[in-house]
Amino acid sequence: VGIDTAQDLFASIGNAQNVQKYVTSTDLFQLYSFGSPNFALVAGEGLVVKMGSDTNYIVVGSHDPGAVIQLEAAGGASNSGTNLYAPPYHATSSTARELFVELGITEVQNIQRYDTATDLFQLYSFGSPDFPINPGEAYFVKMGNSQAYQPSHY
Repeated sequence: VGIDTAQDLFASIGNAQNVQKYVTSTDLFQLYSFGSPNFALVAGEGLVVKMGSDTNYIVVGSHDPGAVIQLEAAGGASNSGTNLYAPPYHATSSTARELFVELGITEVQNIQRYDTATDLFQLYSFGSPDFPINPGEAYFVKMGNSQAYQPSHY
């Protein structure tokens, strides 16, 4: 039995306050908490999990090397071109710069990560200070052009 919904993840973690997914068409978050509407989890889509206290949580799963992630630009399926992307564990891009280049420097506008120490976002665009891409974290990726992206992996 897998963890296929926000409700499953919420229950599995145990002390989460809520689980949120980013909705590209509105640039808003859909929130799941006990008793609120459930939603399906989708491979490659990042989530925000608000915790009640620090918890070590082991993510278990398998890597699908054929998985394709749809990253949307503004218009159509996306309001602003912002996507919340969760790289697969075996992805080879280990920095924002490497991911930026892999996506195509003419395709992506910026990549952002949330810094829990400062409660601020760190932004990478070509030439700005780099930061690591870490397994288990999600990143805002703002696209200039939509693409069906298949992450390179080892």
